[in-house]
Amino acid sequence: MTELGTLHGIPEPANRWEESIANGLSVLDCLVYRSNLLGADRALANVGGGNTSSKEIVRDHVERDVNVLWVKGSGTDLATITAAGFAGLRLDELVPLRARETMDDAAMVAHLLQSATRPVQPRPSIETLLHAFIPATHVDHTHPDAVIALTSTPGGRRLADEAFGDEAVWLGYQRPGFDMSRRIASLLEEHPGARAVLLEKHGLVTWGDTGEESYEATIEFVSRAARAIDDAGRGRFGLGGRKAAELAEGSVDQLLERSLPVLRGALLADADGLVLEVDRSPEAVAFASSERSFEVSQIGAPCPD
Repeated sequence: MTELGTLHGIPEPANRWEESIANGLSVLDCLVYRSNLLGADRALANVGGGNTSSKEIVRDHVERDVNVLWVKGSGTDLATITAAGFAGLRLDELVPLRARETMDDAAMVAHLLQSATRPVQPRPSIETLLHAFIPATHVDHTHPDAVIALTSTPGGRRLADEAFGDEAVWLGYQRPGFDMSRRIASLLEEHPGARAVLLEKHGLVTWGDTGEESYEATIEFVSRAARAIDDAGRGRFGLGGRKAAELAEGSVDQLLERSLPVLRGALLADADGLVLEVDRSPEAVAFASSERSFEVSQIGAPCPD
């Protein structure tokens, strides 16, 4: 039986970028490729979470060169998004918004819609201005478990300073929108050597001159965050060791046959219908059998993500 002596084990992501695929793709198609890679790796992005962008000069319908920001549309999933899931916006109409002191969500959304390069396209992400205000050509904003864990824990900022130093800037929690985007832009001007932004209880922002650079930066900072959490927790946080004895395979099957119908009936009292799934992975069994499993399972998530 697997032992879970600690709360370690946040997986580190793998670099799945393939030059043979990326080379020759258009800017938008390469953005789709990068987004799919990020969304398919649960160490990098949770389901549906995050947004990505690329900037390029595009010839418009009257043969003018236009600076375009391609940004993920609202309600799309990075793992499955296609080119049709991105919104094209005239970047030169977005960057000047940084000069404003305030802008409410309704005014911001209206401005984004009026800056569209195409008459029919998805509604741009609420975090579009984050991508517009960062001058890099390619920007990735993800919600990785490792970064959210680091930025949600007491002492997280100290751990981040130790792990990243001047390579990452920290932004205290702000709800997404104009103010957050403007603050990030100011932080990066104040810290020109920074390579990433850590958003408290929210996620990570990386960028690069190429899509591959931005993708690899995401992998790097997520991996370093995971190692920082493991190092900080070693010998300090645990589940108290195994409390329940390991059952033989046949006994497990008998227990499930007796208990699942009872559990399903109890849960149906408050639901119209449900499907039960049994997770018998070594990690799940070890957690459920540990001394502190009930206590830890009732703590709840530290943030919406």
